[in-house]
Amino acid sequence: MYRQYIKLSLFLILLAWSFLFLFFDDLIYGVISLLLLTLCALIISNLELNHPLTWFAPAYFLYSSSLSILTLFNEVDMRFNIKETVQLEWIGLFCIILIFLIPFLKNEENLSINMNQKEIIKIKDLGFITRPIYLFSILILILYLGYVYANGLSTKRMIALDESGIHSLRLFIPIYVLCFVLLVIEKLIINNKFPLYFYAFNLLFAMSILLVIGERDVLLRVLIVVLFLTHLLYKKFKKLYIILLALCGLITLPILGKLKSALFDTQTNGEENSILYNLLSGEFYSASRNLNTLLNNIGEWEFFFGKTFLYDIERAFFNGDRSPVVWFNNTFHPEVVEAGGGYGFSIMGEGYINFGVLGLIIVAAILGFILKFLYYSSQKSLIWLLIYITAVPIFIYLIRADFANLLSQVLKQIIFPIAILLVTKEILRKATENKS
Repeated sequence: MYRQYIKLSLFLILLAWSFLFLFFDDLIYGVISLLLLTLCALIISNLELNHPLTWFAPAYFLYSSSLSILTLFNEVDMRFNIKETVQLEWIGLFCIILIFLIPFLKNEENLSINMNQKEIIKIKDLGFITRPIYLFSILILILYLGYVYANGLSTKRMIALDESGIHSLRLFIPIYVLCFVLLVIEKLIINNKFPLYFYAFNLLFAMSILLVIGERDVLLRVLIVVLFLTHLLYKKFKKLYIILLALCGLITLPILGKLKSALFDTQTNGEENSILYNLLSGEFYSASRNLNTLLNNIGEWEFFFGKTFLYDIERAFFNGDRSPVVWFNNTFHPEVVEAGGGYGFSIMGEGYINFGVLGLIIVAAILGFILKFLYYSSQKSLIWLLIYITAVPIFIYLIRADFANLLSQVLKQIIFPIAILLVTKEILRKATENKS
């Protein structure tokens, strides 16, 4: 009880200073305010690795503060409305924290995974069909990588435009990841062994995907699965190790960026950028830059008043061609779209273009509720744990995207493949019973 009062006091002190710094003129105080609010989130999560605030809040800080930090160090040109951008991002993170704050004030301890015999049997039964699908996915992806490398398709655009339609084989990547997660759960729970060689093989395979087709997220997904499930189902990491792992991951990201499609040797020896720029530009830089672009062009676009949420549903379920990401890039970066690229968007930006600050609050609250629901559901069922773990990278990338990406990826890469596995299991079970 004494520790809870200490944590609560520290939380309130950091929150008060975070709110105070938010209104100081100097941009450095805006970054500090976001950092203090992130520390508040870590106090709530107690640095429990699988708690959403432990992994989402630091990722949100990086995406939200990169523009400000690069501006402070003169790594990018000075922009207008940067302080206002930081304030909007602060409001977003604060609303997400509020969703988790009530359990913290009620002195609710972190939950532990509830594994009943029925859940274990279900995972074991799924393993019967997961293993052949896993091996088949790897075989297809090896053929995919071999074709891409042999034909010199060094960019994603070249792969997409190839007349053979080889790009369609990319659909086996989420199936491979899903089967990998299921097999890891099975090995850790049923076999009760640390699958070192299985981990090593899949990390090397994910690295080969990065080197050939530049898909960095596959390696990140495999790493997240290895860390999270080892922590949850085998042996919990100490809090110091979690901090060190986070720092190592932060340092590794720029290196992974350099390794994208590295086997084609397409890197040019242009101007060398600073370590700070390599770390924060690109992936982390886009969300805050895109939100800042909205603020800098406030008179050149009109509020959508909720229409983008309909676009999200249309795009996710019916393959519609409208979404906030599409609108943003067509409006502000048409030349990049013509070249086959894009700058993503901002999940907080989607809320803002609908109802201003109120829309941002609504989006943040919805996002916080979804994270909280998945987290608590993952403690009650291994299937929900499977969904939660595989959705972690999607939520991280969501910070620089829109709800259409969340709905589409969760539906097509998680829910739909799991449903296919469960239906296939039932078909085989009934066929076996009938034969008997």
